[in-house]
Amino acid sequence: MTQNYFELFNLPEKFQIDSVKLQENYRSIQKEIHPDRFATSTENEKTQSMIKSTQVNDAYQTLKSTTKRAKYILSLHKSVEKITLPPDFSTALSIDSQKSNQWVSDIKRPLFLK
Repeated sequence: MTQNYFELFNLPEKFQIDSVKLQENYRSIQKEIHPDRFATSTENEKTQSMIKSTQVNDAYQTLKSTTKRAKYILSLHKSVEKITLPPDFSTALSIDSQKSNQWVSDIKRPLFLK
């Protein structure tokens, strides 16, 4: 997929996004391209549907996560100087990181200690 993830979901290219609109647009796209819709199609159409659906899933997961979204924006511009980050950027990144760390801690904790 060569289309920018923000363009794909019809969102402005910025760190703070409308998560409801992201989810609505994701579902709308998946209704059109999901492999289940192509069950009786040719093998080529099934394959194309699977590829597109996977790419849309990847784009959605990237924009849904604050950390992945930040990395994606940086990758688009390849330079931090070109990007103006919102004041709450570090807080959002910190909260996302804390959730991930807690999840990993929970996994590592033996069952009898939970």
